[in-house]
Amino acid sequence: MGRYALIFQPAMALLALGSAQFLPPKPNTVTADPFHPTCSFAISQRVRKHIEEDILKPAALAGIEGWPAGCPFDPSRDLFQDWWQITDGSKNKTVTIGGICLADYCTVFGVCGSGEEAQQEELEQCDSTSIAKARQQCDTAVARCFPLKNGAVTRRLHAQYSRQKCQVLDCNVLRERQRGHEAAPHSLAALLAVVAPLLAAGLAGLVLWVDGSDQVLQLLVDSGAASTGVARGCLQAREALRGLAGFERTKFG
Repeated sequence: MGRYALIFQPAMALLALGSAQFLPPKPNTVTADPFHPTCSFAISQRVRKHIEEDILKPAALAGIEGWPAGCPFDPSRDLFQDWWQITDGSKNKTVTIGGICLADYCTVFGVCGSGEEAQQEELEQCDSTSIAKARQQCDTAVARCFPLKNGAVTRRLHAQYSRQKCQVLDCNVLRERQRGHEAAPHSLAALLAVVAPLLAAGLAGLVLWVDGSDQVLQLLVDSGAASTGVARGCLQAREALRGLAGFERTKFG
């Protein structure tokens, strides 16, 4: 029996190899980004995220259920809308015929560059002609998506997005905002550097000189802000300083 097995084993291996060549190929699960000759998918993706967070979600919370015809922020008009939709675990690579290229609105949302350095470089190269075009584009989009005639909620959102998105589209304004963002951490650090010592000095004065400081220390211990050893050290320092300075306890009332 073992001899027959040795004879047929190579033949069975050849049959298995031959049949494997006729098996259907495994589906490729790697999905490439869609391509469009005039619209960047990567930039459109960044713009879409901002539209969802900055416009679609707040509008839905305000009660907006549909979008007027011609609104470029309407998700159904996105050039890549069909690709975003997930069907049977795979993404449809087609594009919406006649759809809106969201990448055209990257200046409105400040995401034309893929990183902080790229956005900073773009801001440095900002020119009045291109930013004026983006401002007009923003005003038109807001007017179409939030018509003033459609009620109080729509008028409020129109004014809000016009102020937050469109009116700031000016090279000088954008540069000032950027400088403000860069200076904010340093300003906060400087403020804390000034305030923290003053607060510490005020607390020390309260503990050392004011009648009732025992209760303050006890409150700090109870809240976990100070340990028993620290509180005891403060009391000892208070008495020692009072003795050296010749001060009596401050009495109130």
